[in-house]
Amino acid sequence: MRIALLDDSGLFRAALRLLLETVGQTVVGDVARGDDLLRLVERDRPDVAVLDICLTSARRDDDGLRVAGELAASRPDVGLLVLSTYDDISYTTRLLQIRSSGIGYLLKDRVEAPSALVDALHRVAVGQTAVDADIVARLVRHQRTSGALDSLSPREQEVLRLIAEGRSNVGIGEALSLSARTVEAHIASTFGKLQLTNSDQDNRRVLAALTWLQASGNATRH
Repeated sequence: MRIALLDDSGLFRAALRLLLETVGQTVVGDVARGDDLLRLVERDRPDVAVLDICLTSARRDDDGLRVAGELAASRPDVGLLVLSTYDDISYTTRLLQIRSSGIGYLLKDRVEAPSALVDALHRVAVGQTAVDADIVARLVRHQRTSGALDSLSPREQEVLRLIAEGRSNVGIGEALSLSARTVEAHIASTFGKLQLTNSDQDNRRVLAALTWLQASGNATRH
């Protein structure tokens, strides 16, 4: 997998590059400024761009989101993974509003193993999502308060949380000790209650997660 890196810490970029190359990934370049990443992606066409949100060289404190938005528009084939120290759920929601697939948000302090990072990179590279589990749990709690999940059973809410993290049906089954058929039944019921009738299964998974991720983010800002 070919990866481009954006972070304003030279030491962090060097460490992340070494880690990724050690586990067999190819880093096409690492830069400190958002506009440099845009040029790097256009020139070298990576599979995934890994970027931070807050860059000290930028005029705005969320310049990484600006860069993510431009990349989503100009290079929809490139996966986007934000790797940040900020666990502000409004950032996560704004990122997920940029596009509905091939995108992720992880916290630097909670990525405990190279395998977890590589797994997230692979997910966004193939058009799935990867969101930090603790952030997802917080968004679920906010959404329960707003009432948007009232129609879902507790088990369906658990399944929805795992969908939002980017888990496959197999991963959901393993996490909840459920058979494949039971997982499929819960997902179908959840889609029905959320009135998601799109025939594309992967699209509905993303839409199901975004239904409450976006609403939760909006609720927390009021």
